[in-house]
Amino acid sequence: MKRSYSGELVKEQSAPPPPERTLLQALNYKYSKLAQLVKVGERSPNTLKRWKVTKNKLRAFLHFTFHKWDISLSQVHSSLCDDFLQFLLVQHGIKKNTAMKYLKNTKELLTIADRKEWLNKNPWAGFKTTYKQPPRLCLTMPEIIRLSRKSFIPRLDHVRNVFLFACFTGYAFQEVQDLRRDMIFIGNDGKRWIKIDRLKTGNPECLPLLPIPAAIVDMYVDDPYCIANNCLLPVRSYQHYNGYLKEVGDICEIGVTLSTHVARHTFATTVCLDNGIPLETVSKMLGHTNIRTTQIYARVSNRNISVNMSDLEKKLFTVKGELKVVEMQHLLSQWEDPAIAV
Repeated sequence: MKRSYSGELVKEQSAPPPPERTLLQALNYKYSKLAQLVKVGERSPNTLKRWKVTKNKLRAFLHFTFHKWDISLSQVHSSLCDDFLQFLLVQHGIKKNTAMKYLKNTKELLTIADRKEWLNKNPWAGFKTTYKQPPRLCLTMPEIIRLSRKSFIPRLDHVRNVFLFACFTGYAFQEVQDLRRDMIFIGNDGKRWIKIDRLKTGNPECLPLLPIPAAIVDMYVDDPYCIANNCLLPVRSYQHYNGYLKEVGDICEIGVTLSTHVARHTFATTVCLDNGIPLETVSKMLGHTNIRTTQIYARVSNRNISVNMSDLEKKLFTVKGELKVVEMQHLLSQWEDPAIAV
């Protein structure tokens, strides 16, 4: 009664509701939180860049659909998910796997809005992203040899060497670019090793240098760019690197379009798995926290089958084709018995 008499109750009842949040406000909230984590080293700057791209895609979609650069969260319906996917595939010509990443990010924004009570319910809660695993292209060993023996002009020679280094270490482009000279150390085996912190996991990983990457490192000990920037290899921009790699691939007549991903796949498959390195070891060297991620690279090649079956043949059979194991010979005699033959 006192509040009513003083007029405070009327003021409370007539107070306007808080303004409704918008979709891009939710994105900006996510972006600011992520930027703080990047600043303290908890997340990768590349993740922040991908969210910036997501924002640009969303703005373009909203302008195309609503002729606005932003909409309120209440205007986001479940059907908008299919419309966004259609827009990315048709208007922007994006592959479906890439489009799904933008939809996944948008769904995360709506989940955040739901938790912050900016929404009554996440309209995309039932949506599930689907990915089609693309073929993991890699070079064969003859292609690696051809690439290593070809002579190039200096502009392409640097790029070829960096690519070969990645083929024998499995490092991603950013990891190769961030390599510093003080990351090299001598291991207990007397060989040179590299110690890096993986960008995605933040886990320190050590890798012994094989002769080819070790020789490539020695090439650039006195390189002016490497000395000035305290880097191990002369790696500059990502765009120039991939552009020059295509020239290198064309000159060497390699059917696969060369890229940093191809180098990483080549290390996992052709260099390691095809030569008997266990999947668990490959997973560790690639910096994976889950071995299921490494299994994507575990393409069983004909060469791998041939090597494994040859080893099996040597264990079970003599040179004349006779079984070495007595128990197996007993089973073979049973199979040869006409009474039990199938």
